[in-house]
Amino acid sequence: MNLGDSINVFGETVQLTFIENAGMAFGISFGPAKIILSLFSVIASCFLVYYLNKIYHYSRYLKLGVAIILAGAVGNLIDRVFYGVFYGEAPLFYGKVVDFVRVDIPDINIFGLNYTHWPIFNVADSCITIGVVILLIFNKHIPSFSEVFKKEENINNE
Repeated sequence: MNLGDSINVFGETVQLTFIENAGMAFGISFGPAKIILSLFSVIASCFLVYYLNKIYHYSRYLKLGVAIILAGAVGNLIDRVFYGVFYGEAPLFYGKVVDFVRVDIPDINIFGLNYTHWPIFNVADSCITIGVVILLIFNKHIPSFSEVFKKEENINNE
């Protein structure tokens, strides 16, 4: 499949379309500062691993949401770090993320902006979105950051 090519999955409503995203969500670009985005992704992923370890005894919804977000973050990070190296297009940490799911939606006009299609995304993006939705739906089961880390301090002081 060549860059920009599409395969219909459910008519023209859902397509597999091969694109490369050099930036982040919605094509926001970082240009030459792309290394900052890649390093932020590494730090955020490490924090999510640490946080997931800290919430071991908390709600399963919290753990599920964070774990799914972590899976998506790591998936995009792998693309961002290695994709350019693998195809000989960019050095380590300067790669692109492959997006491929295209969903056609009816035209939507919100606050003067006209949307004619949903942004093309990938499985990792879906994981991040689903994880955030889980956290929002079950937010009454989610402790604050200070509560999670305060509990750790209390354990260390005993």
